[in-house]
Amino acid sequence: MKTFPTSAVWCFGILFISASLITTGSSEVQVVGPADRVDALAGDDIILPCSLKPNISAKDMLVQWTGLYLKTRNVHLYRQGRDSNEDQFPSYRGRTSMFHEELKNGNVSLKLTRVTLSDAGSYRCFLPTLTSQVKETTVQLFVDHVFSWSSSLIMYSAAQHTAFTTHSSHVKTSHSHTVCVPIFLLPTVDSLVVSQYYYC
Repeated sequence: MKTFPTSAVWCFGILFISASLITTGSSEVQVVGPADRVDALAGDDIILPCSLKPNISAKDMLVQWTGLYLKTRNVHLYRQGRDSNEDQFPSYRGRTSMFHEELKNGNVSLKLTRVTLSDAGSYRCFLPTLTSQVKETTVQLFVDHVFSWSSSLIMYSAAQHTAFTTHSSHVKTSHSHTVCVPIFLLPTVDSLVVSQYYYC
């Protein structure tokens, strides 16, 4: 009867265990967030992405969204099949929601409406009842200011020494975007001097 050396048996055993660990690890459910930060302008409605990979239902799981400030803030809580926001931080009341119809697909993203500058920061998506090592992810939210410019087409009558507005428009942007605002004068047309003015 032919036998294998003990060292060969050990080698095959180690390879089998390693392959099993790799297979198990790759199929473990993980909480996944976005690769980049979420950018928003004050007043926008935004979504903080968070999901389970591979996709499994989160309908019966506990989902905690918290803001990671100097002191942790309760942003949104889902448990026992419904939203439970009795201890929600006051500034988030009436502004958060989850996509209940998407929970069965592992989508536990949070929608935040009417974003304010004070909403900017880090948010944790945490599923404590998930039976895996990676139970949470962090989402960065950047909120930018909104600046407004109003433009008016002013017509000035040299004869009557009066001015009146014939056209107005409004432009919104943020301080992270460069806006070139033209200022120009048009020549006199039929005794009217037409000017274009921009102001904040």
